[in-house]
Amino acid sequence: MPTTISTTELQELRESRQPHALIDVREKGEFVQRHIFHAVPIPRGLLEVRLPTRVPDPAVPVILYDQDGHRAGLAAQRLEELGYSDVRLLDGGIDAWEAAGGRTDYGTNVPGKDFGEKVSVQRKIPSLTPDEIVARLSQNERLIILDSRTREEYERNHVPGAFSTPGAELPRRIRTIVDAPENQGATIVVNCAGRTRSILGADVLIRMGLENDVFALENGTMAWSMAGHELESGDGADIDVASAPAAQQIVREFADRVAAEDGVGTISVAEFKSLSDSNTLHYALDVRLPHEYEAGHIPGTVSLPGGQVALAADEVVAVNQAPIVLVSETGARAKISGSYMRQIGYPNVLALDGGIAAWRDNGGVMVAEEPAPDVPGLADAIESTTSIEADELAQLVESGDVLICDVKGSGDYALEHIAGSRWTPRGDIERRIGQYAETKDTPIVLTCNDGVRSALAAQTLQAEGYTDVRWLAGGVDAWMQSGRPVVEGLDGANVSVREAKDDVEMIGRVGPLARSRQDMIDYLEWEIELGHKYETE
Repeated sequence: MPTTISTTELQELRESRQPHALIDVREKGEFVQRHIFHAVPIPRGLLEVRLPTRVPDPAVPVILYDQDGHRAGLAAQRLEELGYSDVRLLDGGIDAWEAAGGRTDYGTNVPGKDFGEKVSVQRKIPSLTPDEIVARLSQNERLIILDSRTREEYERNHVPGAFSTPGAELPRRIRTIVDAPENQGATIVVNCAGRTRSILGADVLIRMGLENDVFALENGTMAWSMAGHELESGDGADIDVASAPAAQQIVREFADRVAAEDGVGTISVAEFKSLSDSNTLHYALDVRLPHEYEAGHIPGTVSLPGGQVALAADEVVAVNQAPIVLVSETGARAKISGSYMRQIGYPNVLALDGGIAAWRDNGGVMVAEEPAPDVPGLADAIESTTSIEADELAQLVESGDVLICDVKGSGDYALEHIAGSRWTPRGDIERRIGQYAETKDTPIVLTCNDGVRSALAAQTLQAEGYTDVRWLAGGVDAWMQSGRPVVEGLDGANVSVREAKDDVEMIGRVGPLARSRQDMIDYLEWEIELGHKYETE
């Protein structure tokens, strides 16, 4: 049986060095509206999919919470079925935590964004507004604009003439830029979509001691478009990594310096192998670019490009007291990425000494693909429930003799679902299904993106006594692949547009979830507000 933990006990645990995970099991959109600082969002409907990698050691204490305890209680039962031996429920949930004076936050990836605003305030990172940049360019001033976002974001839209330099690549590529004769004395501007990666990108270049002036683009591409300036899309410009030994040496020396200053340790290949072989709790993150990872990586490592560390580490590392081993080609990018993880607050960050090059030299194997991870309980759910193919479901839809319940997140539902569906998230399906199913023998077909959550949800409904439940094999993806249409929007969903927007990543806010000008203003004001508390420190 799961035990309860009081708000006082949780506060003491959070302040200790004892490994543990604090999981918010509500839907992502609910999490964004208000959550406990440093909690990890894993909606109850995705526990089987995400928890094994987020909390790989089932002996680690796992604290679950929601609003009223209902979903957390059901999630706790499921975790115990999956073999987690120390599951605890936060007594009174987030309301009790807040009432006791515990910190809650709005937003996603708050630890990294909070740190970015702290850097901006305390290190006084200089910035230029879009209008200031345009004015300087009109006066023929030489400006180099470096886009520190992912390649996918860059290709979607970027400042005209900007180079694609994902965050952790900046130290490696900057010498190629500033050493070019035409760039002597050029002003460097780092941008992202909003603020964090612009600030941290500018900070890392300033920390390198460049002779060039370095600025962050104030409020990123959001501000650029809001100021009435056009953004480009497509491949744009890239910068090759400098091959000159002198440039490589500069990066190595910088990486060694920030690692020493910020407390990033190293781990040898032999020690890393021993850590992995012993199944000791740890996280192994490959901070290279995605295409490098896909071409070949150390088995078991997870891709988390260094430029995304501030925005994604808190969603990957649920037990943040555990050792975190960062891997790059030679170790330089791992140390630079690690310096920011240490500053954000991760206590035990290590760089693989010598990186992948040392791994290979010591006989380590590389893989291009990882086997698809097993989803605990999925095989049993598939065996004990009944699926339906897209063709048969289409006939039922035409006859109107079926209730379709879509069990994925509200954001994904808004972007695409089968017409006539009702949004019934798997994480709260026991309570919500009664809104749509008049009796327990109502014919029900469950859908999601790929069939995983809907198969698991079908098993849940069968256990609740529903007698005619099927799930769409291959999910809505298979439905679309069969040439059948889907619709957008929130018809059939009892959820606000705001919550649905918050349920997806910012890059996924398209179509009915597209960001409005007011959305961008609200987001930037929120992010800036994070830094105000550091102005008096």
